[in-house]
Amino acid sequence: MKNIAVIQRVEFIEKRNEFCDLLDQRWTDLLLSINLFPLFLPNNVSYVNKFLKIREINGLLISGGGSLTKYNGSSAERDEIEKIMINFSIKKNIPVLGVCRGMQSIQNYFGNKIQTIKNHVKKRHSLNILDNTKIGKILKQYDEVNSFHEYGSIKTNKDIITLAISNDGIIEAIRHIDKEIYGIMWHPERENPFNKLDKLFLKMIFGG
Repeated sequence: MKNIAVIQRVEFIEKRNEFCDLLDQRWTDLLLSINLFPLFLPNNVSYVNKFLKIREINGLLISGGGSLTKYNGSSAERDEIEKIMINFSIKKNIPVLGVCRGMQSIQNYFGNKIQTIKNHVKKRHSLNILDNTKIGKILKQYDEVNSFHEYGSIKTNKDIITLAISNDGIIEAIRHIDKEIYGIMWHPERENPFNKLDKLFLKMIFGG
């Protein structure tokens, strides 16, 4: 079973004056169902730096939820954790998947612009596939995907290849040109039951 480091979102619970690291419990079920063991990272730089010295990881999942501080988010510590973990993954040649905000983080890391978009919150839509590789052939099998995001991108630079776009031109899936770094804008954990294609997609990336 491979260990997958999972970055969580940060939520402020006002009535208790608490900042909490949170993750949809369905991620645990989904990852375990394809023989991947999640290691949940708190949004604490000191902890993560120590964690990387003592634990072996085989992949990185940057989950959804919230926005980058550059785009009206409120969790600078999560931004920093994502940067640390992407740097580490590149150095160690570890596969990375960013989901929704996680994909936006990857886009931002490689210098691609993110902007506000319309009609992508609590929607379902089809994908237009722009890739003919093995992973593109998986994406072509999707009838539709869910959508819960207010930010997105419409173009990428030379570092990032667009795998799929929505009918209104929003980029829905990406990969790095020569590193094992991927991003999708839909949420596999929110499908009930889990989509077999999502499982296949995750297994192709992480080798579960």
